[in-house]
Amino acid sequence: VVFVMAASKAVRSALSRLGRKAPHESEIESAEQKALLQLEALSRHLKNKSSAESAKELSFILREFFKGGFGLKYEFTSDELSRELKKLPLSTNIKIAALSFAKKLEELEFSGFRIKKSEISEMITQARRIIIELTRQIEEASKSGQENRAQNANLDVNARKDLQSQDSAGSAGSAVEEISRMLDEGLSMAKSGNYAAARAAYSKISAIYLKLDDSSKKNVKPSIIELYRMIGRLESSQRQKSKVTFDARKAGIAFLLIGIVFAMMFLPKSPFFSRSIPITGYEFVCTGSICFSPAPSDVTVNQSENVTVYVYVTNPSDENITFDTLAGNPLFSSIAKINNTEGKITFNPTNADVGAHVVTIS
Repeated sequence: VVFVMAASKAVRSALSRLGRKAPHESEIESAEQKALLQLEALSRHLKNKSSAESAKELSFILREFFKGGFGLKYEFTSDELSRELKKLPLSTNIKIAALSFAKKLEELEFSGFRIKKSEISEMITQARRIIIELTRQIEEASKSGQENRAQNANLDVNARKDLQSQDSAGSAGSAVEEISRMLDEGLSMAKSGNYAAARAAYSKISAIYLKLDDSSKKNVKPSIIELYRMIGRLESSQRQKSKVTFDARKAGIAFLLIGIVFAMMFLPKSPFFSRSIPITGYEFVCTGSICFSPAPSDVTVNQSENVTVYVYVTNPSDENITFDTLAGNPLFSSIAKINNTEGKITFNPTNADVGAHVVTIS
């Protein structure tokens, strides 16, 4: 719902109470066009920017619009903007929309700008609508004549009452006590390094803070700023730790890869050199072109234990596999050739067979 507020004189009178020169319509239009062009450029290059960069740029555009178009002081929190907007003859709806948007940007700053690009795109669209409507209402108020002054004055009174009721909704002592309790909790969490809990406490505090009266806000604001700064330092520390851990992991992986390449290039190829290689789920120890699993060739057999030795020939040209064992030893219940490069021996021991046995494979 769009309201037509005070006339041009009322606009200039309200702005003069800020101790600044009232901006002309051309100044407001210029600020509007500049902001819209900046939003359009941000939207076009959104895919090439990180979410953090985009959110920071969006916050900068909004602050510059309020400063250049209306001469408003809005540098730190949405509370500043709330006080400034009360002095302008704007509709309640657009004031609430602007404050809500500024509060969301403020929360993004405190949370480290963790937001999806799709959300940034939606916020750009929302910012464009707010800027256009703010400009339209101020220009329309400037052009309205004496015939609308009484009506606009009534609307302005209603708007102020609505905002005052909104600000005073949580101004009771219980709200201040709740903020104090949550501040103690948030500061404690921040000091202990619990970033998530401290940030959650800040978000709840912000929602209650905007509803307090000016006197109550003045009392709790220093502690809120302290919590904000502690959260910022904590987040910076976490980012640095994550970077160090990530760099260490990269260095470890690089060192491992270098070691593997070095081993492949310089380890000996002698047939007497033994190496372990995993094949089909078994661990083989190889000497020359013959591999054993398990190893070594001296197999120790325990009572009531079936043991199978798998043989894998690494050189496919060795098509004939033979197994030389003690003749007639009942220990070897199964001797089989699987294929041209694989064979296996299964041991089925008795009490007399317990001990070490030598398996010769050729």
